[in-house]
Amino acid sequence: MSASGESDVALTRFAASPAFTGTADGLAAHCEAVHTARVDRCITTKDRGAITLAWVRGVAIADLIRRLGADSQREAAVSTLFLPELAGSSVRIGDPTS
Repeated sequence: MSASGESDVALTRFAASPAFTGTADGLAAHCEAVHTARVDRCITTKDRGAITLAWVRGVAIADLIRRLGADSQREAAVSTLFLPELAGSSVRIGDPTS
C-alpha cells in the first residue's frame, strides 16, 4: 500500500473513532459562539490601476481632506511629497473618499 493509501486508511479510522466523534458536540457549541466581524466600510486603495488618496495618506487623513474640502491636498505637487516617483507628473491622486 502506498503512503497516501495508508494515510487515507488512518484518517478513516480516526474519523470513526470516539476520540474524533466525541468532540462533535463541543466543536458545534464552540462554532455557534463564533461570529464574523462587522464591516463598517471598505477602503479602496487602488482604482483602475491608480492608487487612491486613502492608500497614500491613510484613511483618516483622506477623510479629513474630503470633509474639509482640501482639494489642494490631491494636487501633483503635494502627492510627490508622499510619492517621489510622481515628480514631474501631472497625476492627481484619486478621490479622497476612496
